[in-house]
Amino acid sequence: MKTLVSIGLTLAFGLVGLSSASAQAPAAAPPAKPGVYADTGKGIQPLSAYYSGVATEMPVGFQAHTSAVPKADKFNAFVVNVEGISPSNVNMYWLNGITEVWAGGQTPLKVQTQPHTGGFSISSPDTVGKTNGFVILEVKPTTGTRKFYAVNMGKEFSLGAK
Repeated sequence: MKTLVSIGLTLAFGLVGLSSASAQAPAAAPPAKPGVYADTGKGIQPLSAYYSGVATEMPVGFQAHTSAVPKADKFNAFVVNVEGISPSNVNMYWLNGITEVWAGGQTPLKVQTQPHTGGFSISSPDTVGKTNGFVILEVKPTTGTRKFYAVNMGKEFSLGAK
């Protein structure tokens, strides 16, 4: 009887352990579709470029597509699944406003890349724990126009520094 109770308790605790282990979310797999994504605390979200062009200074009449900039509490990485784009074609920035990339003198963050089927993920230890700003990804294809993608890290929306 003592042995049966012991076996029963072992099985019960084992099942509890299995159910709690299976309840943990699996690591997010990179999306298979082409595009640029943000891996945030809300999962992997598709991004739209908030600016696409060739200007090296803020263009006259610049209209930022602010609806293309999602807000997140946590930023893990950008996921880039764009044919012909490699880590050497991108820069990442931490800025106060999304138009500061045209202010000049911005230093790209040190980044870490992780290849995966169809593209790569790019992150920076310099963004860990940061809030009240924007993580910006600049994609510079060898031909065509450069594009900017951003994630708002809790900042009240602003086009630049105040």
